[in-house]
Amino acid sequence: MKLLFMKYLFLSLLMFVAGNVGAETKWVKTDPADLEEGDVVVIYDMYDGYAMKNDGGTSTPGALKVTLSTDKTQLKYAPATNIQWTVKRSGDTYQFYATDDTWLYCLTNNNNGLRVGTSSYKNFNIQVVNDRQWLYNINQSRYVVLNNAGETIDWRSYTNTTGSAYRNTQIAFFKKETDDYDVNISISAVGYATLYYSDRALKVPMGVTAKTYKVTEGKLAESKTYAAGKVIPEGEAVVLKGSSGSYTFKASTTTEQKDGDNMLKGSDEEKTTTGGNYYYALRAKAKDGTGGPGFYWMDSTGSAFTNGAHKVYMALEEKFAEDEEEGSAKSFFLFEEATGISDVKADGTIIKSQHFNMSGQHAGSNYKGIVIVNGKKFLVK
Repeated sequence: MKLLFMKYLFLSLLMFVAGNVGAETKWVKTDPADLEEGDVVVIYDMYDGYAMKNDGGTSTPGALKVTLSTDKTQLKYAPATNIQWTVKRSGDTYQFYATDDTWLYCLTNNNNGLRVGTSSYKNFNIQVVNDRQWLYNINQSRYVVLNNAGETIDWRSYTNTTGSAYRNTQIAFFKKETDDYDVNISISAVGYATLYYSDRALKVPMGVTAKTYKVTEGKLAESKTYAAGKVIPEGEAVVLKGSSGSYTFKASTTTEQKDGDNMLKGSDEEKTTTGGNYYYALRAKAKDGTGGPGFYWMDSTGSAFTNGAHKVYMALEEKFAEDEEEGSAKSFFLFEEATGISDVKADGTIIKSQHFNMSGQHAGSNYKGIVIVNGKKFLVK
């Protein structure tokens, strides 16, 4: 029970960097003229809302009710495999395969003769009759129809389009479209997220900057910036900065090399962190609610933890001192240190410096103790 609670707490602390990452598959209504060899489709009747099953065998193919999106341009849900067909095409002639060895075809002179099997009568084209789109078997001169008479609803083939049980058939094709490489990321109100993909370069969208980081003289420092429109090389672990919202990182190509000074690491799958002695994760604040966005230990010793898929962590070998007197290892690095905590005039003179205590909180002018100014520690008595 304690283990489950700790896992929940860990996920809650990282909630602000969560995003929808990965491929998105849609089934989109597609004009037959735009279908290509190898496309996977659902054969659908727009009038009654049934798809054609591909497992009919010696019987007529069955019908499965399928829901469309509100605008009727997509399937609302991912379809079952038993209503998916693979297209083969030569010019205006189509064939629809259930498996590598079976396909849709018509029997000779049989109104109920639509089948899934191995007959050579498997060539179809598209015809428009009475302003409706029909699938037509060229070999047997028969129209494919959804028969909805009585209790039986299945798919059959007839020589005409005027039967009362099927005259309203309106064939449509919903094609599988998969975006294998674009990545959707959500940035919360905190303004940060992380991103790592080893197998693709990604273009930074408008409204977002991506940065790599290093640790210099015990403080977090920006190493390289990828502005909007620039491409993050594959395998580059980055921190994203932007306003709250969802952003799409388009798959791209680049000749740019990864930042050799980047101390950030990532993993394509949920995996234990490696590559250092002290490990830090991106968090909104410390566990006690203090501090601000930055990299923090996930436990009291900075030991390895389980990193999320396509998320980023920081691994350090060196023990950077948090307290110069006691020599304790530094348990956090704030982004405010890296971005510069001083306001500077045009001539370069500092007009204001922000002070932080060891918990990462702003320290007022009357604060006594160890303070961080411009990434360096001072003892104020």
